[in-house]
Amino acid sequence: MSDFFDRLWGKAQQPPPEPDPDLPLISQTNVPETSAKELKALLASPEPPFVLDVREPYEWPDGVIPGAAQIPMNSIPARLDELPRDRAIVAYCHIGERSWYVAEFLLRNGFTNVSHLTGGIEAWWRQRD
Repeated sequence: MSDFFDRLWGKAQQPPPEPDPDLPLISQTNVPETSAKELKALLASPEPPFVLDVREPYEWPDGVIPGAAQIPMNSIPARLDELPRDRAIVAYCHIGERSWYVAEFLLRNGFTNVSHLTGGIEAWWRQRD
């Protein structure tokens, strides 16, 4: 299992927690997606999601979604306790690939209401008003 995380997360300072063996494995088709248009509506709702920016710090000056928590992808395993389990989470990155992996990781580790922003912040910039 550690080889998988080494490839996925790189050599993290702390090893990620082992997935719960009682949870089913998540396949690519089971990671929910949220469009930029849907996210905009969700953010205006009475119960907005927790928006998680998984890009690296050097990418943040390019722009962020207002109110997003910034936790780089490789830091997620060590910072799971900072993520809400009682609120929807929408992860995003630059184009949507890293956020897909983070969403899958969170689902495999017991988070139940997680999606990723299809197309990443690029889609957010293109589709917002």
